[in-house]
Amino acid sequence: MKIQLAKIAEDGGKITVSYRFETASRPDLDGELWFRIDSRHREFLHTGPEPAVAALAMMAMALGEDLEVSQPLSPRFHHGIGQFGAHFHLWLPRTIKRISIRAPSFARMAQPRAHAVVSCFSGGVDSFTTLHEYLGGAAANEDFRLTHLFYAHGFDIPVENPLYNELAAEFQELARDCTLGFIGMATNVRPIVEPHVPWVNSHGACIAACALLLAGGTRNFFIPSTNRHSLLFAPCGSNPVTDPMFGTESLDIAHHGSHLSRIQKIRLIADRGDAQQHLRVCWKNIPSQRNCGRCIKCLKTMMPLAVIGALDKFTVFPPLPPWNEIDPKCFTPLDLSRYAPELSYADELRELAQELGRSQPPG
Repeated sequence: MKIQLAKIAEDGGKITVSYRFETASRPDLDGELWFRIDSRHREFLHTGPEPAVAALAMMAMALGEDLEVSQPLSPRFHHGIGQFGAHFHLWLPRTIKRISIRAPSFARMAQPRAHAVVSCFSGGVDSFTTLHEYLGGAAANEDFRLTHLFYAHGFDIPVENPLYNELAAEFQELARDCTLGFIGMATNVRPIVEPHVPWVNSHGACIAACALLLAGGTRNFFIPSTNRHSLLFAPCGSNPVTDPMFGTESLDIAHHGSHLSRIQKIRLIADRGDAQQHLRVCWKNIPSQRNCGRCIKCLKTMMPLAVIGALDKFTVFPPLPPWNEIDPKCFTPLDLSRYAPELSYADELRELAQELGRSQPPG
């Protein structure tokens, strides 16, 4: 898929930024992606290739087509969207293919006017939670105090539905009461992407595309959560959610590799001579024996190596036992007890009623 340079047009107090895109395998899908905002927000605009790449990446991955742009890309964005694609390929391997994103070069995004702190807002519980978490003095750090609310037309409400205007006017008044600015934006990204990737899977990238389009004036952009993170990740001491929290202004701490399954990782190192000579997965710590070859960690490493014909190269393992003698625990279903022992919605509601002295929830 090729993405052309952004075109910018202004009419009737609105600025439209559009990107023509062409597919390699499905010319019938060629089209134009556009975003439209009020002209008074022109200082927010970033019209590089990043917004279009974010918006169209999932469509390209669904089609199995590499994505190509003719302008330099932000190196951090390029790395991040590669990780994004790898994670979704792990989660949806039959829908999302691994692709390359090609640019003629890389150039760091320098946005000297980026001072705004913006949060998505659609009027729901998630939106209000983030609003009040970062509104004024509620945010202890001034760098994260909200300055603007953002609402997109074309996400939950189709572009042709005038209900958006009514809600946008209401949210703009709310923002004014909170001494915040309000940014509305219309886009046709959903009908382009959704036929290929369900909105439940693709909406995050489309929100990010809007944030990138506003990167000329935006320093921090909040996307209110849909789920609590413990429903997505087991409570392991090291995880993609909490590891980056220890970074500073000059130090990024990255959690790497969660986009790969254990078997995928084994396949990646199977031909590495250093791994073949030094790999240690065993937890038994047997003197003069790197791996016992019989514990579950050993067996679950040795079996994929045997399947791809690489186990004999790994001198650190003894021979694999006959398949019918392998510990059945290696094949047991995922143990959900390892996940956070949180209350279900029904249990939490019941406990709330009990806490308040009610025999049952009202209603």
